[in-house]
Amino acid sequence: MTRSRALLVLAALALLSSQSACRENSIAPEGDSSTPAANTAASLKPDVAKEEIAFYSDRDGDIEIYVMKGDGSDVRQLTSNDAIDIDPTWSPDGSKIVFMSDRDAGQWEIYVMNADGSGQTRLTNNFDMDSRPVWSPDGSKIAWSGQRLGNWDVYMMNADGSGETRLTTDRAVDAGPSWGPDGRIAFESNRAGTYQVYVTKTDGTGLQQITQGAGVTNFQPVWSPDGRRIVFVSDRDGNDDIHVVSSRGGRSMNLTAKSTAMDHDATWSSDGSLLSFWSDRNGDSEIYVMNRNGSAQTRITTSPGLDQGSDWRPRDTALVSR
Repeated sequence: MTRSRALLVLAALALLSSQSACRENSIAPEGDSSTPAANTAASLKPDVAKEEIAFYSDRDGDIEIYVMKGDGSDVRQLTSNDAIDIDPTWSPDGSKIVFMSDRDAGQWEIYVMNADGSGQTRLTNNFDMDSRPVWSPDGSKIAWSGQRLGNWDVYMMNADGSGETRLTTDRAVDAGPSWGPDGRIAFESNRAGTYQVYVTKTDGTGLQQITQGAGVTNFQPVWSPDGRRIVFVSDRDGNDDIHVVSSRGGRSMNLTAKSTAMDHDATWSSDGSLLSFWSDRNGDSEIYVMNRNGSAQTRITTSPGLDQGSDWRPRDTALVSR
């Protein structure tokens, strides 16, 4: 897989997301965001190096899945082939990683592997694209975005690939699911014209629109571990920034407002105190970590080229909530 083809495929995946009077339940600011260049891993919580982050990178010439410490140290490669392996997500017990790959004849499917990279197993088998998989809170199921019947919808299946069911049935694009701790699923949809964040129960009922904004694109939702917040990407301030909003909806807070670059794919640490994301603010896409209020934005990868798609390994730790 050449780097140029890989970047074209990733650009197409990004296009799926980006083409695509609030209530008083607003997020109260917890402090000002800081300039990322001024920070190092020491600016973050003392035990950040005990965390583990899965991500994907083209540092070996192909786009593969890696794991590193929360401060960017101890990088280990988990997949190795000439295909594209992206979007790793840890299981709730930290023993497995689900991801998407085009390794079988260029067909995008969902795969799962053990935390050390062994036991790589294909879960879906569909001629159209299956992408962006996530685990249910108890680890028994996986949700993902699937292009079936000519339309993008959110699907669910058992963790072994059996029992596939379709969750959304709207004619619009429904994609990018995130499974909340209360069992509901957040996703992005352009059913209102522009992409907005919605939440629904797993039986398709209780649909709620979380974000608003005429002409504004809001996408890539991810629940906080305590279920009180949803982090997402928004272009409401002129470029793609990381925002956070109450899971009940309301006014969002821009966490990367001081960056004029593209900031994407934010995910929470297991205790909810930190967020990782990728940004091209230094000329290429690298992974950054910041406190949940947007402060201490710190670059933790330095490989030339592509470093994206970070996800934190769950730890047995108390949630930081407020």
